[in-house]
Amino acid sequence: MKKIGLVGGTGPESTLMYYKELNSRIDKMTGGAQMPDLAIESVNFRKAWDYVSNGKYDLLTDYLCEKVEKLKAGGSEVVALTAATALKSIFKS
Repeated sequence: MKKIGLVGGTGPESTLMYYKELNSRIDKMTGGAQMPDLAIESVNFRKAWDYVSNGKYDLLTDYLCEKVEKLKAGGSEVVALTAATALKSIFKS
């Protein structure tokens, strides 16, 4: 099973939801034989929000990409961003 990386912290509630859902669904899909190998790289919400509120989408993109690279360096083969607001902000740039 591939290691899953989550970029979280911009919305702790959504990060928790992803974590719980991935654990629950993989456990069910494998008949209780497996649990996912998960890593979370947390984002400083205040820093990310500052970038968004000041229209610094390029800096937000760089910041989130740093988080993805850290997850990849830690062995994550699949990475998900757990907050849609940050994702939408990236595509504004």
